[in-house]
Order: sequence, then structure tokens, then C-alpha cells
Amino acid sequence: MRYTHTVAQSGEILRMVIPQMAQHPAAYTPVTYTLWYEHVAKINPELSNAINQLTAGGARIDDAQTATLYQQHVLDAWSRRTLTLNTQIEKLLDTFEDNSIRVTTGANDFGQHWQALRQALVAEPDSVHDNLRARILASGAAMQDTITELKQQVERSAEDSRRLKLEMNELKTQALTDPLTGLLNRRGLLDTWSDLMARERDTKALWAAVLFDVDHFKKVNDMYGHLFGDQVLRSVASSIRERTRESDLVARLGGEEFLVLLPGMKLSQAASVAEAIRTLIERDEHRCNVKAGRTAKVTISGGVTLRRPSDTLDSLIARADQAMYQAKDRGRNAIVPML
Repeated sequence: MRYTHTVAQSGEILRMVIPQMAQHPAAYTPVTYTLWYEHVAKINPELSNAINQLTAGGARIDDAQTATLYQQHVLDAWSRRTLTLNTQIEKLLDTFEDNSIRVTTGANDFGQHWQALRQALVAEPDSVHDNLRARILASGAAMQDTITELKQQVERSAEDSRRLKLEMNELKTQALTDPLTGLLNRRGLLDTWSDLMARERDTKALWAAVLFDVDHFKKVNDMYGHLFGDQVLRSVASSIRERTRESDLVARLGGEEFLVLLPGMKLSQAASVAEAIRTLIERDEHRCNVKAGRTAKVTISGGVTLRRPSDTLDSLIARADQAMYQAKDRGRNAIVPML
């Protein structure tokens, strides 16, 4: 278990958490409490380091920063542990299935061999002493029953292991996917990027990146509520997917930021794709209905860049982020490319 404190210990942590939370403007939600609980209890060093860095200059942690901290240092941490455990269990199950196949094959071979021997004993009764023949036949029949039962047990176990693998694959997919939009989450993006780069032999191959941010998203939430804000994020995710290829990687980085990786595209081509997405989201049919039939206009800003041979995923995102903030500075609802 992640939390193993006694009632007395957790009560003492609660006593220390409340004053900490009161110093910051984030709402008193379960997410906020979880962050400060793990920080005060000293069970999440990475989270504590991030909080200490944010508050070192006297800054206060708001709702957006709380959500980011929770995603990166609680949810993603759980995802990493889950994926590691899945990998280990998958290897164990693969080994078990291989052994199951060998046992089943051996049982079939033995059964066929025994049937042939039994037929020979029955066909030539004078060649074997009657008593010995009877003992062999009885022993063989018992062995055949045991093998049949063992074979059935192995087949049932193999079926259970296949079902367990399917369940674990589903869990792995959930760990790598943003539950709100169905896109890759940051952990899924990082794992996919690592796999792609491991297979990428040509360091000069074209890879474009687009970072999108929903304009004035905090105002959208404040005016229409968080449920409507979630609807906006799902709509944006759907529009991005509508204008991208199956081979493109689309991820929600957290909050209202989305990243698109476009293999094989030049900067100008990627900028055209980003502009098509921006236009699609701006159009009336992509506005989300609010109560009483009103509509809220939603726009996005985007930064486009190309991968460099020396780029990590973080450096690529940072450069796209710079371009995206230039789009914000130009009045938002714009796309800015940057080499």
C-alpha cells in the first residue's frame, strides 16, 4: 500500500497539512490534500523537491500548479510502478505459457505412445506373462488418467494466464492514456518517444512538433464551470485528431496543453496542419453549447518547430513552447513556426 500510517500518525500529518494548505490559493480538494499529505509525510521526495522549488521565493501554489504537480509526481509515479510490475508479470506469464505448451505436447506424445503399446499388448497376449500384462495395463490406465487430468489443468491455467495478460495490457493502456481525452498522457508520450528514438537510425529524419494551448482557458472555466472546461478539452482533442494522420502522435501534456508530433513533415507542412486545426476549432460548429442555448467561442494558439538531431523530448517541447508563447504575444488564436 502507498499509505501505511496509523490513525495517530495520519492525524498528526493532518494537523500539519492544514496550515500548509492554508498558505496557498489552491482549492481544498482531495487532489490538493494528497499533494500536501505526501509532502508532509515525506513519502514522495520528487514531489517535495518540486514543491520546495516552487515556494523557495515565497510563491504560492495555485490550482493549475497543483494539477500539474499531481499529474507529474503522483499519477505518473503510480504509472511507472504499474508498468514495471506489468512487464515483470508478462515475462513470467510468457515463460509459463511456453512451459504449458511443452507439457501439453509431452502429454499428447506419451498418450499416443501408450495407446500404441496397449494395442500391442492386447494383440499379442502370449508374448507377455498374463499377470505382468495386467499390471502394466492397470498402471498405464491410471497414468493415462493422471496425464489427462494434468493436461486439463494446464490448459485451464494457460487460459487464465492469457486472460490475465489481456487485463494487464488494458491496464497498461490506461496508464499511458489521458482519461479525459483518450489521447496519450505525458507518460505515454515519453515511452512512445523513447521507443521511436531507439528505432530511429537516421538522426536527420524529419520530425515536426506542434504545441497547442487553449486561449484564456482559466476564464472559460471561471465563466462556465469545470465541466464545460472538460467539454472544451475533449472538443479540442477531437479536432486535433480529425486533422492529423494515424501515424502522428497526439498527447495531452496536462491542463490545456496538447502536443502533436508529425513524422516526415517539413516546417511549412506542419504549420499548415496546425493552421487547419486552429481554424477548425475556431469555427462555429466547434463551439460548445452552454446553458440557455448560448455558445462560447474557443480558440487555440500553437507553436511549430522541427526536431534537431541533438533534441530530447524536453528540448523539443521547450522550443515549441517558445514559439507558442510568441503566438500568445501576437494576440492569441495564431500559429507561429520556429526553427
